Amino acid sequence: MTLFLVLLSRDQEVSHELITAHRDYLHTLKAQDRLMLAGPFKDIKGGAYVLKADTLADARALAEQDPLIDSGIATFVVHEWAAH
Repeated sequence: MTLFLVLLSRDQEVSHELITAHRDYLHTLKAQDRLMLAGPFKDIKGGAYVLKADTLADARALAEQDPLIDSGIATFVVHEWAAH
């Protein structure tokens, strides 16, 4: 598996329900051993997470299922990451 960095950004307020759905999704990815690390930016205008996936397309597909992205509230970029 390869590591991918998902960067989220948003400029809209987010409902409590949507944040809960986003966190639940991340917990699901963690339980599947697909998520390594996640967290918001201090300015609360987005966040980032590190996914494990086979390909960039697989990582993008996982990110697109994130409720913040699926709802259109957040935009995202995925980078293959050579972290060490």
